[in-house]
Amino acid sequence: MARWPFDEEDWKEWEKISRRYLDAVFAEDCLVADAISLEMYEMLTEWEKKYGEQSWILEKKADFADDPGEKLELYVRALRVAVERNDATLTIRLWLAELLLDEFDDAATALQVLTDGQHELLEPDQEKDWAQKYGETLDRINKRLIEK
Repeated sequence: MARWPFDEEDWKEWEKISRRYLDAVFAEDCLVADAISLEMYEMLTEWEKKYGEQSWILEKKADFADDPGEKLELYVRALRVAVERNDATLTIRLWLAELLLDEFDDAATALQVLTDGQHELLEPDQEKDWAQKYGETLDRINKRLIEK
């Protein structure tokens, strides 16, 4: 697993803006949440310049991107970088598989993307919630494949 590249000051800023974003989401204040998500995206773009291509940055940028094509490009890049650097890929694979299924109606590729990372479910530090999310996503993909 690659070393965490972010300095403490930057990470504290990320935690601070993330709390503001979550507060706005939980308060159902869409205008504030949207404004903060743009701010977060800009922060990630600056970090990409500072830290280079990092799977975590690319994944988060994809999370906040509005355009499905941009999301796809960012998740694919994040997955490539994560595999190259031996970073964790499970969350990238989950979100990419769901994007492929929901926005591109590509259940076959979604299945491949997801199952290529199933070994990560066996890692001792893997949270149970991610295994559940993996199972739910896999069920959705299989259902779509059966329907076709």
